[in-house]
Amino acid sequence: MFSEPISAALSAIRSPLAQPKASKKIVRALDAKDIEAYEVFVSHLSSQTRRWRLLGGAINPSRELMLTALHSQIGQSAVIGIFEANELVGVGRYALAAADLVPTKAAALQNPRAAEFAVTVRDDRQGFGLGTTLLKTIRQKAMADRYEVLVALALDDNEAMLGLARGQGMSVTTIDGPDGLSLIQSPLTPNRIST
Repeated sequence: MFSEPISAALSAIRSPLAQPKASKKIVRALDAKDIEAYEVFVSHLSSQTRRWRLLGGAINPSRELMLTALHSQIGQSAVIGIFEANELVGVGRYALAAADLVPTKAAALQNPRAAEFAVTVRDDRQGFGLGTTLLKTIRQKAMADRYEVLVALALDDNEAMLGLARGQGMSVTTIDGPDGLSLIQSPLTPNRIST
């Protein structure tokens, strides 16, 4: 155990390393003119985070794939970005859930008012509440759009996403099958939004 002055000195040394300098966060809808910010955002994602985001899909997506993905998301869903110091550091989105999202009989997926969502935060900015901010924003916007439930898939080893979902009161259920997927779901009612 360190003495009080040494502990204080260690805390002072560690705190700048533990959390980058605070900057104003701007949460807003993304649109086609944000493709360059999106490209930089994706370049800051580790191969593991890209794997989690794409459920095991393309690890190093091309610029064309990113353009296609962003444009199709903007056209068919609500895409939300969180910016710090004019840099895109997190992206969340939601859209009408496809009934065949997962090979399961989950009641949420039978609901025609189910919104499928995803949240991704840049690796160097994870752990600072940005995912929580994005998820709360998605919940509020999806409720305003009259969706009744949020659903998502996450790889079973994506502890950050599963922890975020559990921390926000969402249910997490392992899906039987070879893919190692979990189904995340939550009804959209005002009392289900954690603060």
